[in-house]
Amino acid sequence: MEQQEADAAVAVARQLAAFSRALGLAAPESPVAESVVRAVVETLDCRAAVVQLVGADGALHLAAVAGDDDARLTTSAPMRDPDGSLLGVLTVDEPPDGALLPSARRALLHAVAAQSAVAVAQAQSAHELRTSEQQLQRMFDESPFAGAVLGADGRFLRVNRAYCEFLGRPDADLLGHRMVEFAHPEEQDSTLRLSAQIYSGDRQVAKVEKRYLHADGTERWGRLSLTRLCDGGEDVSVLVAIEDVTETRQAEQQLRHLALHDALTGLPNRTLIFDRIEQALARSRRDGGHVAVTVIDLDHFKLVNDSYGHPAGDQMLVNVAGALRDALRGGDTAGRLGG
Repeated sequence: MEQQEADAAVAVARQLAAFSRALGLAAPESPVAESVVRAVVETLDCRAAVVQLVGADGALHLAAVAGDDDARLTTSAPMRDPDGSLLGVLTVDEPPDGALLPSARRALLHAVAAQSAVAVAQAQSAHELRTSEQQLQRMFDESPFAGAVLGADGRFLRVNRAYCEFLGRPDADLLGHRMVEFAHPEEQDSTLRLSAQIYSGDRQVAKVEKRYLHADGTERWGRLSLTRLCDGGEDVSVLVAIEDVTETRQAEQQLRHLALHDALTGLPNRTLIFDRIEQALARSRRDGGHVAVTVIDLDHFKLVNDSYGHPAGDQMLVNVAGALRDALRGGDTAGRLGG
């Protein structure tokens, strides 16, 4: 009799191990519970078996049934995880007369329930892991920030929608290529140095603002973040995140221009003129050169405003400013002190 019990327990354990290995392709609860009740009915000579699992609400819910509908379910065993928390309950009917002693039957049922709990716990863990991975994948794909993953060779392994939109390219144009290929020509050397520091381990995280070239040829500014990822072995990957700050940069440049230039003519204003004069004087003291400053006044300009109106006077100033710019050398400055 003991040998029969041992053989039955081994058979059940083997079936439980088989469906546990299949959990990666199965739903986390129902297929496992169905495998349990089938194994119990087929192996333990039961007419029926039922598995109830604890739901998110803390209550027991029917998960699977096998065997005869008219069987009288009388014996139950708890299914607990390694921490002792209740995962569910396995219930079977009374066996045919003389199949197993009640005490031996209960012991075997508890052993099967314990093995089943291991399978259920593994399935739930696998389900939670898959759910977490799917959530992370959605967060990556739907993030408003441009995101990418670089492999050990520095080439793109994954890019999200925002990254493609930032560069104006489909993912097929990016995958398998290096990040530096899409940097602004003036930023490529610094991009290579930064990547080398990350891959060598000199820096774990790097943050910097850099320029990129959009597919339409325009210049884009991005706040770049590189994070070194290591799987514990020799393989290293890099997580790339870029925040598009092009509009912010353009607004800053516009504000700086307005602060240092005349709104009408676009010429440097008083502040920028005197700054340029100071720089020129400092350079002349270093190099022994000379600096010349010429002041130009438009005679009878008030007569133009009075006779033809201020729009005509403004247009005259714009024309004079254009003529001055055209006459200057590369290192010269023309500005407007008045206005």
